[in-house]
Amino acid sequence: DLSFSKEDISVLITYIVLDKLLKNGGKLAFVIRQGVFKSAQNGAGFRRFRLKDECGIKVLRVDDLSGVRAFDQAATTTALLYLEKGKDTQYPVPYYVWEKSDKTRMTMDTYSNLSEVRKHFRILEKQAMPVDREDPASIWVTAEKSSIEHMDQILGRNSYKARTGVFTGGANAVYWMKVLGRKDDKVKIANITDRAKRKTRNVTAMIEPDYIFPMLRGSNVKRWKVEYDTYLLCPHTARTKNRPVGHEILEKEVPDTMKYLAGFREELDERKGFAGWEKEIQRQEFHAILRIGEYTFSKYKVIWRYIAKEFICAVIGTVEDPYLGDKMLLPNEKIMFVSTDDEMEAYYLCGVLSSDPIANLVKSYMNPTSISAHVLDKLNIPDFDRKNPIHMEIAKICKKGHKKGRNNGIQKYIDKINKLIPKLYTPFSD
Repeated sequence: DLSFSKEDISVLITYIVLDKLLKNGGKLAFVIRQGVFKSAQNGAGFRRFRLKDECGIKVLRVDDLSGVRAFDQAATTTALLYLEKGKDTQYPVPYYVWEKSDKTRMTMDTYSNLSEVRKHFRILEKQAMPVDREDPASIWVTAEKSSIEHMDQILGRNSYKARTGVFTGGANAVYWMKVLGRKDDKVKIANITDRAKRKTRNVTAMIEPDYIFPMLRGSNVKRWKVEYDTYLLCPHTARTKNRPVGHEILEKEVPDTMKYLAGFREELDERKGFAGWEKEIQRQEFHAILRIGEYTFSKYKVIWRYIAKEFICAVIGTVEDPYLGDKMLLPNEKIMFVSTDDEMEAYYLCGVLSSDPIANLVKSYMNPTSISAHVLDKLNIPDFDRKNPIHMEIAKICKKGHKKGRNNGIQKYIDKINKLIPKLYTPFSD
């Protein structure tokens, strides 16, 4: 977990100031990154609110400015944190969310006084508390007082595991492609270089379709609806998992694909996306890519966008591609997903996650612009049971909504699921 941690120095500075410069009973107001309250991996130690396990730190108030660009040069979302040294934090704590007002035209500047600034914003009064009552360092959930008192039922644990989509390790310009046509048993492809951070040469080639898949990017995902315009060369299988199909096998079975990859050997060797034990795989097989397991090739996936302000889900499986035929749709690293080989389980889970109570809860503790795989960890979602009529009804409604729902028409299906959510937590016996 520490390999992926991006703890910033602001949390250390805050504690040093509390420890060295503040006396007991003293109060501190600090501008800090808003993510320290919402990030599962980053900020857990910070949220203990204790100095050396002997001195408490009381959170008096938080003003969330993530919806307001308060500082022109700030690269991240910010919050105002008010603390008192020598007392323990009592939850829930006052949590105020600043939002832009639609009523007035923005006329303030950097030197405007507070009364001028307040005219352009509304401040929503909420409360915050750890999402896990037994773990005070867990991420915070924020909601109105009336809602936060009833969240215990849908907060908890579940057996579903969320994953990250396929990652090329920094070589999108090699593995992302367009399919331009098909002739006999080969497809004509062109690598996509204009979207890649690391530029490389443009190549058009005829290669075998065996390891080419339709690919989903974050921008392709809408609520209960997906579309794709890109393809991914993925030289892995459910059997090989995070190790690619060996180059000797590729040379024998799909020589044109291997020739294409070998043409980018230098670029692939220089990739920086491989860390730790992954580097050994890259050393042995230069054409490997990352974040691949049996789950990558599951029949169905419940997906959501990683970079997003709203938590919206969809179910994906295979598609009938004009060049590849019946082919599995693979998500890239900007998409989170839960895998399953049971179609109805996929629609059940998607329906539950799409319901207003669950979606609003996720929104209350997710980062303002990113929704990682960890958001699933805090939800009480019963395991899918085909014998449970409520589970099956949710699945059927969600499946029908995927096929018939368009734009705002999806809401009527979600409204039906909303009515079933309270029954989901009622003991069931067949």
